[in-house]
Amino acid sequence: MPGVALHVQALAPRSPLQADPGATLLVLEGRLVVDLPQGDYRVLERGDLFRLPEGPPARLQALASQALVAWLEAG
Repeated sequence: MPGVALHVQALAPRSPLQADPGATLLVLEGRLVVDLPQGDYRVLERGDLFRLPEGPPARLQALASQALVAWLEAG
């Protein structure tokens, strides 16, 4: 998609990634923990779509095995 900041990332367990606030996540494969500020979290599975809230960055981590995640940057 021209002009759209689309990223795809493979995440291994114990290799967290920081995600920008406002990004929209789509889990393509596996399961993903989204560690949100103030102790909140979400567990996403294949096909789940989630928009990160504004504020501090969230931490993404694969659960048990590799996860494949696509995201659109906020903008």
